[in-house]
Order: sequence, then C-alpha cells, then structure tokens
Amino acid sequence: MSEAAMSVAEAEAPLAALVLHPVHGDAKDAFTVSLEADVMSLISPDERLVMMLPRDEAARHIRFSYDIIHGRTVSFVVVEGLKAHTFKCPLLELEQLLDWLPRKPRVEQEREIRRYGVALVLLGTALLLFPRYFFWPWGLGLVLLGTAGVWWARDAFFGINAVCMFVLSLALLFAPAPLGLPGGASLETARLLATGLGSLLIIWSVQQASLLGPIHRLRLARAHRDTMAASGESQPSWTVKRITWAVAGLGVFFLAHLAWLWLWARSNGSAVPPEDWIIYGVVTMALLFVAGVMWLRGYRSYVEAKLAAQFALMLIVFYVAGLATMLLSESRTLGPEVLRVGFLAWANVYVWAPLIVLVVAFNRWLAGKVDQELEENRG
Repeated sequence: MSEAAMSVAEAEAPLAALVLHPVHGDAKDAFTVSLEADVMSLISPDERLVMMLPRDEAARHIRFSYDIIHGRTVSFVVVEGLKAHTFKCPLLELEQLLDWLPRKPRVEQEREIRRYGVALVLLGTALLLFPRYFFWPWGLGLVLLGTAGVWWARDAFFGINAVCMFVLSLALLFAPAPLGLPGGASLETARLLATGLGSLLIIWSVQQASLLGPIHRLRLARAHRDTMAASGESQPSWTVKRITWAVAGLGVFFLAHLAWLWLWARSNGSAVPPEDWIIYGVVTMALLFVAGVMWLRGYRSYVEAKLAAQFALMLIVFYVAGLATMLLSESRTLGPEVLRVGFLAWANVYVWAPLIVLVVAFNRWLAGKVDQELEENRG
C-alpha cells in the first residue's frame, strides 16, 4: 500500500475515545479521553472539559509510570509541579495513546535499528577472531542476529535483540566453565573475558528493552515535536556534563592503577600477570575515550551518557567486590589486581544483585533528569 493510500486510510479510521478510571475511585468516576485528528480532550464524568491539547503538544503533558499497587498508570499534567490527573492505564489504552502521538519518521527509525545490527555484526566478528577464548557459535549467533536486524529493520528487533543478548549473557556469566575452551588455553583469562562480555551484554539488553517501553516512546514523541519547532541547536545538558566528569574521574583512577601495577612489579621483583595490564589498560582507555567524546559533542547526548554511566557503575561494583574479597580473605594480600578479582567474583549474588539494583535505580533517576531538562530547555 502506498503512503498516500495509508494516509487516506488513517484519516478515515474512527477516532478513539478512551475510558480511564482514576487510581482512587470507581467506575462512576471514569474520565473520557477523546483522541481526534489533531486534538486530545480530557472530559470529566460530568462531561466537563478538563483539558484540551494539540497533538504536537500532548506529549509534554503526559506521564507514564508503574507501581505495584496500581499497576501501569498515565498522568495528565497541566502545569509541572501542580496536582495531575492520574488514571489506571491498561495495555490497550496505553497502545492507543502512544499510537496517536507523533512518531519519529520511519526512515530514521529503520536507520537506528540498522546501526544496532551493524554493531552486533562487528561484535560477533570480533568474537570469531578469538576462538581460543570464546565459543565460536556465540560469535556466529551475534553476526546472524545483527544481519537480521539490518535486513528486517522493525521495532520488534529491539525485543528480539534484548532477549538474545540477555540469554547469551547468562550463559557467559554463570556457566561453570567457558564453553568450547580448547586445551592449553588459560581458564582464568577465558573467564575474565566471558565476564566482561556478559556484563556488557546485560547492560546492552536492558538498553534495547527500554527502547520498546512507553517512556522511551513518549520521549520520542517529544523529540519529534522539538525537531519540528526547533529554532536552534540543542542545549548542553548539565546532567550529561556531570556524568562526563564522573566517567573521566574514574578513568584517571584506573590510570593510577596502571602506575600501581608498575610500582608493584618493581618493588616485588616479579612480573605482573598480563591479564591485569590488559584489564586496566582497556578500561582506562575506554573510560577516557567515552568522556572525551561526550566533551567534544558538547554534553548533548543522553544515550552516550546513559551507556557510559552504566559501564562505570559496573566497574565500580566489580572493584568494590574485588576489594572486599581481598580484605576479607586471610590467604590474600591487598594488591593491584583488585579489578581482576572482582570480575572473577561475578557469580556471587553479592556482586550481580547490587549491580542490577544500581542500574535500575540510575535509569529511573536519569529518565527524570532528562524529562526535567527537556522541559526547562523548551521554556
């Protein structure tokens, strides 16, 4: 069907009228939400018009949330800070609201999906280059998954991507021994690499799953409105700036660890295992590189800040776990191999459980900050 025909079909489609029940109230207190072609109207039980919003502005006044008591909710905010009208929001009503809001152009959405697909192909190819430490089907699976995303650029790819990466991360992190490890290969090195890759895939799977969530889709609608009404360049973000300097500070901290490795080797007269040089070197370069990219881009990219902060949180949890393991163990002395010890302790619940809690809490905090800053920048 051509785009013109689809537009005509959409124009002829019946307009939606949603019935929403307040979180505190019963059936007689239900409000009606009328979704017309260009206007949304919120009507009270006594048929009084409570709110009327143009389609391009509606996303600024809608908030989605979820709690254990009321489940999924939607709030209509007249002015930020004042009392909002909050309703229970079943899945069907949620989808109707999201489908009515403006969307990112399909071409841009497909381009983003294909970029993720290319990234997976590159990661899978990298794994295939190291069969000594990685089970080759993992690399082949990532290549096929990425190729499917490039070829089949649909929103469902985010969900498929998240599930596949999460399952692979569990296999990498919790398998008793890395699968397909050939004889003579270093078991400790293979476990370190598997832990690092598994941690990366967990963070990436959470990020991919969030792209299907209502909060992200609502933010896309706001971004579409801002793009249409933009008169200038986006403003630097104070939140991104703080994350950038925190990531850079962590990079400097691990750079100091490289110096500690060198001093340790000289004072003890023994060679430092190559795994420690590789871990601290890669981590330091990655942190400083990401911080530099965010600085060069003027502290404007929330996506880069989110991924960088999650990576930094992962490293902090591993470092604390390694430090605790060494301090509480009578057979170990404190040395510069803290991060390697933390990586090897991943399978313990006291390592991965706090990491999951921290990442989820950070995501909620960042989402609130992003919404606040976007509203402030709109004026």
